[in-house]
Amino acid sequence: MSNRTVTETELVKFGDDLRNAAINYKIACMSLRCCYTTNASSVKEFVALRRKITNYANVYNRVILPIANIVVENIQDFVETYTALSFDDFKECIEDLADGAKRNHEMAYFTKLLHEEILSNFKSEQNSVNIVLKKLEKDAVWYNARAKQLKESSNAKTSWAIGLSLIPGVNFIASPILWYRGKEDLGEAIAIEEESKLAVAATHIIQDVLGTSLQKFIQALADISGFFNVLQNELSILARNSDNRITKLHYYKCRNKVPTIIAACQFYMKSIPDCQTELLCIPNGCDNYVQQWLVEKKEKNGNLHQSFLELGRNIFNTNVQFLRLIEFFI
Repeated sequence: MSNRTVTETELVKFGDDLRNAAINYKIACMSLRCCYTTNASSVKEFVALRRKITNYANVYNRVILPIANIVVENIQDFVETYTALSFDDFKECIEDLADGAKRNHEMAYFTKLLHEEILSNFKSEQNSVNIVLKKLEKDAVWYNARAKQLKESSNAKTSWAIGLSLIPGVNFIASPILWYRGKEDLGEAIAIEEESKLAVAATHIIQDVLGTSLQKFIQALADISGFFNVLQNELSILARNSDNRITKLHYYKCRNKVPTIIAACQFYMKSIPDCQTELLCIPNGCDNYVQQWLVEKKEKNGNLHQSFLELGRNIFNTNVQFLRLIEFFI
């Protein structure tokens, strides 16, 4: 077992990771909304692409995102113990807290695996994306030039998602994320009657913006999982250590950063209702597909290859929210 402990810098980064997860959560949901609210019915290639990704969108909406939300709720509950417990009570609960850190590590890692798989699913439709962009080649050239121009006017870290500013309706919601200075810099959206341009923009968003937001969300989950792995290790060492001084250093080190971490969790949780609204546009897919996805997708767990359903049950075995969520698809 490593003797490495969580540093104050890592505690700060942990809060940043939660905030970054929330921002990329929003961008991913807006990206999917672009696909389903874009009126491009005259572009049959785009309609075909949208139809192909509907099952993946439903898995993401109905299973993966709710699980991610459960993970963040559990993280908040966990970190709140540092302020809820006195130091003496904390000492009595260190072993339980080490177990809790381990569960959070496993839950975040499991959620990362889910996101990696669904990202792979979306990427598997690259051929359909290429068909749309080839069909509308002139509009694709226009989109690339316009997106480049808008990126140059944005100094935000999320300028890679600038295509969202071109979709009517979505542009107003995305503006605070895409420009630091707010809506006065809002780019002009594509006119709703320009179906070919809308189809190209939405296709690029599915290819680039959705993919990037999911990848960044995956990285945040990996970092969060890694944080809890180190924290579990530190707590396990403290449980065997009789030196009150070292235990107290850990307790106050974490306790002092808890308000910032809780604020980051709440920032994430506040984004959930809006994101759920964004995803109402996704047509209801086949429940059987969601169940099939959970059962057939396999991940290695030790020497076993388990389905996401089996692996999730093992990790979330005492989490009522998770069990209720998957019960619908069993």
